[in-house]
Order: sequence, then structure tokens, then C-alpha cells
Amino acid sequence: MAETYISQATKLTSTSNTTVYDGVVGTAIVNSINLSNVDLYSSSVVSVYLVKSATSYSILSNVEVPVGSTLQILDAPIVCESGDTITATATSANDIEVIVSALEITA
Repeated sequence: MAETYISQATKLTSTSNTTVYDGVVGTAIVNSINLSNVDLYSSSVVSVYLVKSATSYSILSNVEVPVGSTLQILDAPIVCESGDTITATATSANDIEVIVSALEITA
């Protein structure tokens, strides 16, 4: 089995649901999800979901990320399987940057 540490970085450029982690082939252990508010003037409310078989499950629901701050939202790893994705939405476009770090395990 091959093990690869990866990180995917995404800027939420709209208020639509945006994929912030995908491409899982095999198993991935998501170790951290960091949300940073890079806006100088306004906070933003963020929700993050694990999507399995087209069904969304809440990881974080409607949490305010204050101006100029970063939140690490996981207190324990999340296991993703082939086809799973992690998505996020924010109330303000271009304010939130998301970094997902994971260990991907492939055959």
C-alpha cells in the first residue's frame, strides 16, 4: 500500500457550495481542515460537509469565522473512502480560504 500526505487549498470565491477536497481513490484520513478569513472588514459564516454517495453530512454548521482569524475545525480525523468529497459554503465570497490535509492510502 502506498501512503501519501497531501494538502488541498481552496479559496471560496462564491457563496455556492464548493468542493475543497476530492479525488479520493482508496482511503484518505483527513487530519485537519483549516478555515482562514482573509478579509479585513467582515466576518463570514461557514459550513463544511462530508459528501458520501451524494448525501451531505455536516462537519461544521453555520460557524462565524471572525476577521483575520483561522479556525482548525477537526478535533479528530475523518476517514474518506473512494468517491467521497468535502465541500464548504460561506456567506461572503472571496473571504475564506480552506486548507485540507490528509493521508491518502492506495493499493
